[in-house]
This record gives sequence, structure tokens and C-alpha cells, in this order.
Amino acid sequence: MTQDNQEKSTTPLIQPNQKKFLILLSVALLGIIAVIVLVEMEFSSSPPAAVTVSPKPDKVKAPEVALKAVVTDCDMITKSVDRTGAITEQHSDYRRLAGYVENRGEVTVKFVRVQAIYRNKDDKIIQVDEIFAVGDTPLHPGERVRFEDSKRNYLIHKCGAKILDWWVVSAEENEG
Repeated sequence: MTQDNQEKSTTPLIQPNQKKFLILLSVALLGIIAVIVLVEMEFSSSPPAAVTVSPKPDKVKAPEVALKAVVTDCDMITKSVDRTGAITEQHSDYRRLAGYVENRGEVTVKFVRVQAIYRNKDDKIIQVDEIFAVGDTPLHPGERVRFEDSKRNYLIHKCGAKILDWWVVSAEENEG
């Protein structure tokens, strides 16, 4: 054998630096494969986690306030009472509005403010007034309370009323 052939046969195919690199690469590859196998075993051996979604809570329905103002009278005041208590008939330009507020709701209210509406013969509003139909005394569901108002205006031919506002009585206040 010649010297050249001998050098070729004794010379390693992989250099020492390349050998170290290949070993490190193999170890890293085996580590990655081991991690993948372990993760796969973890997910395949346990049943899938049950996801529970709690239903949305039902909205609590607030108690309903339902008040109605009803006008029962819108007449001219034709009778007067003098100092002695005697009743006399006379023509007057005073108009008396009478009615009631009814609590058709589910809660107790107080301080119910009503708007008295006075209209002319053409149904145009010519005068308004605000009155408290209910004061500090509570108006419970199903109850009604009367109210009155009067105006001096010969043009008034029709009367109406509507609820403006109120206070809801709290449960603690209602029980006390």
C-alpha cells in the first residue's frame, strides 16, 4: 500500500468537531421527541376536562310601579257657602277638578305629584297646576286616594290629570 492510501484509510471520515456537533444534535433531537411523547401521553391518557359554563343569572324583575290618575269631576262651582253656613246658588267662573290616584302597581309609594291640566273648548291647554295627591302617608298597592284642585278661569271647559312623579317606599320603611 502506498502512503497516500494508508493516509486515506486512517483518516477518519468525520472530524472530531463534527462528531461532537452530531452528538449534541442527536441528544437535542431525542430530548424534543421525549417531550412530545410525554405531552401526547398526558393528553391521551386523561379524559378531556369538562368545561362548565354557568348559566347567566336571571334578571331580577324590579317591582312595578303603576299609578293612574282618574278625573271624576270637572264642573263649574255654582254653590257657595257664606259665613253662616248657608248655601247659595250663583254663577261663577271657578272650575273644580276632582279625581283620584290609584296604585295599580306592586310597591308602596308616597309623595305622588299630579299635574292638573285645564283646557278650553278647542282642547288647547290654557292652564296647568301641580298638586300632591299623596303626601307622607303611604299609598299601598290596590289603594286609591282622592285629590281636588280649582281654578278661576271662565275659559276652562275640560279637565285632565297625569302623574308627574312619586317616591317608592323602601321595604324597611314599609315594615316600620
